[in-house]
Amino acid sequence: MIIVEQTGRVVYTYDKVTLYHTTDDAIEGVLALFSVEGHDLRSQGIEPVDVVLYRYHHSAWHPLPAMVIREDETARHISATSPGFSFFAIGSDPSPPSRSGE
Repeated sequence: MIIVEQTGRVVYTYDKVTLYHTTDDAIEGVLALFSVEGHDLRSQGIEPVDVVLYRYHHSAWHPLPAMVIREDETARHISATSPGFSFFAIGSDPSPPSRSGE
Protein backbone atom coordinates (compact mmCIF):
# COMPACT_ATOMS: atom_id res chain seq x y z
CA MET A 1 0.00 0.00 0.00
CA ILE A 2 1.10 3.53 -0.71
CA ILE A 3 -0.10 6.47 1.34
CA VAL A 4 -0.51 9.76 -0.52
CA GLU A 5 1.13 12.23 1.85
CA GLN A 6 -1.07 15.23 1.12
CA THR A 7 -4.35 13.35 1.54
CA GLY A 8 -3.45 10.52 3.90
CA ARG A 9 -5.52 8.21 1.67
CA VAL A 10 -4.62 4.71 0.51
CA VAL A 11 -3.81 4.55 -3.22
CA TYR A 12 -4.84 1.61 -5.41
CA THR A 13 -2.84 2.63 -8.51
CA TYR A 14 -1.08 5.56 -10.19
CA ASP A 15 -1.18 6.56 -13.85
CA LYS A 16 0.52 9.30 -15.83
CA VAL A 17 -1.54 10.78 -18.64
CA THR A 18 0.58 12.81 -21.03
CA LEU A 19 -0.69 15.43 -23.43
CA TYR A 20 1.14 15.73 -26.78
CA HIS A 21 1.13 18.53 -29.38
CA THR A 22 -0.87 20.97 -27.23
CA THR A 23 -1.11 22.32 -23.67
CA ASP A 24 -3.63 22.22 -20.82
CA ASP A 25 -4.50 25.84 -21.65
CA ALA A 26 -5.74 24.74 -25.10
CA ILE A 27 -8.30 22.25 -23.77
CA GLU A 28 -11.55 22.76 -21.87
CA GLY A 29 -11.13 19.70 -19.68
CA VAL A 30 -10.67 15.97 -19.56
CA LEU A 31 -13.19 13.19 -19.02
CA ALA A 32 -11.51 10.17 -17.44
CA LEU A 33 -13.33 6.84 -17.57
CA PHE A 34 -11.97 4.01 -15.43
CA SER A 35 -13.03 0.77 -13.78
CA VAL A 36 -11.97 -0.70 -10.48
CA GLU A 37 -12.48 -4.31 -9.49
CA GLY A 38 -13.90 -4.81 -6.02
CA HIS A 39 -11.67 -7.71 -4.96
CA ASP A 40 -8.50 -5.83 -6.01
CA LEU A 41 -9.55 -2.78 -4.01
CA ARG A 42 -10.54 -4.74 -0.92
CA SER A 43 -7.17 -6.52 -0.93
CA GLN A 44 -5.63 -3.06 -0.42
CA GLY A 45 -8.12 -1.99 2.24
CA ILE A 46 -10.32 0.16 -0.03
CA GLU A 47 -14.06 -0.31 -0.36
CA PRO A 48 -15.43 0.29 -3.89
CA VAL A 49 -17.83 2.96 -2.57
CA ASP A 50 -14.84 4.97 -1.30
CA VAL A 51 -12.99 5.27 -4.65
CA VAL A 52 -11.89 8.70 -5.83
CA LEU A 53 -9.59 9.91 -8.60
CA TYR A 54 -6.86 12.36 -7.55
CA ARG A 55 -4.87 14.66 -9.86
CA TYR A 56 -1.36 15.82 -8.98
CA HIS A 57 -1.03 19.51 -9.81
CA HIS A 58 1.12 22.30 -8.34
CA SER A 59 2.84 19.89 -5.92
CA ALA A 60 -0.39 18.62 -4.34
CA TRP A 61 -3.02 15.90 -4.85
CA HIS A 62 -6.52 17.18 -5.66
CA PRO A 63 -9.67 15.02 -5.62
CA LEU A 64 -11.68 15.25 -8.83
CA PRO A 65 -15.46 15.31 -9.25
CA ALA A 66 -16.50 11.73 -9.98
CA MET A 67 -19.66 9.76 -10.69
CA VAL A 68 -20.38 6.04 -10.78
CA ILE A 69 -21.74 5.34 -14.25
CA ARG A 70 -22.25 1.60 -13.92
CA GLU A 71 -21.68 -1.31 -11.59
CA ASP A 72 -21.60 -5.02 -12.32
CA GLU A 73 -20.75 -8.18 -10.39
CA THR A 74 -17.00 -7.52 -10.39
CA ALA A 75 -16.34 -3.82 -10.98
CA ARG A 76 -17.43 -0.25 -10.47
CA HIS A 77 -17.14 1.96 -13.57
CA ILE A 78 -16.49 5.63 -12.81
CA SER A 79 -16.19 8.86 -14.77
CA ALA A 80 -14.27 11.86 -13.45
CA THR A 81 -13.59 15.30 -14.84
CA SER A 82 -10.23 17.02 -14.70
CA PRO A 83 -9.10 20.47 -15.80
CA GLY A 84 -5.98 18.98 -17.38
CA PHE A 85 -3.50 16.15 -17.69
CA SER A 86 -0.93 15.05 -15.12
CA PHE A 87 -0.27 12.17 -12.75
CA PHE A 88 -3.44 10.58 -11.42
CA ALA A 89 -4.06 8.26 -8.49
CA ILE A 90 -7.05 6.03 -7.89
CA GLY A 91 -7.48 5.90 -4.14
CA SER A 92 -9.85 6.11 -1.23
CA ASP A 93 -12.02 8.85 0.14
CA PRO A 94 -14.42 8.65 3.06
CA SER A 95 -17.20 10.28 1.00
CA PRO A 96 -18.17 8.12 -2.02
CA PRO A 97 -18.61 9.44 -5.56
CA SER A 98 -22.21 10.20 -6.48
CA ARG A 99 -24.18 7.60 -8.45
CA SER A 100 -25.52 8.45 -11.89
CA GLY A 101 -29.21 9.27 -11.87
CA GLU A 102 -29.26 10.46 -8.25
